[in-house]
Amino acid sequence: MAPPVAPGTPRPSHANPYSGGLLLASSLTLRRLIKGATDLQNAIVFCNRKSEVDIVAKSLQVHGFNAAPIHGDLDQSLRMKTLSDFRSGELKLLVAS
Repeated sequence: MAPPVAPGTPRPSHANPYSGGLLLASSLTLRRLIKGATDLQNAIVFCNRKSEVDIVAKSLQVHGFNAAPIHGDLDQSLRMKTLSDFRSGELKLLVAS
């Protein structure tokens, strides 16, 4: 884990404010919300960036959720299969950008 940074400390131009701890905390909150939804049949989770879509979908999968990513960098045939699985109910969580 990175050491704490004092407020106002400049960040490198490539620094992502959503990487590391914040994204992990958001993923934990999302998992808690999904687990608490007793009547959840399916859901779409929206992320700001394509890279976050992959991270969140993988995190959900690792924690036992039936989730898949969908964004423009994926092959069209995979996007179509993912949407078909979501529509049919085979896929419960669609993580999109």
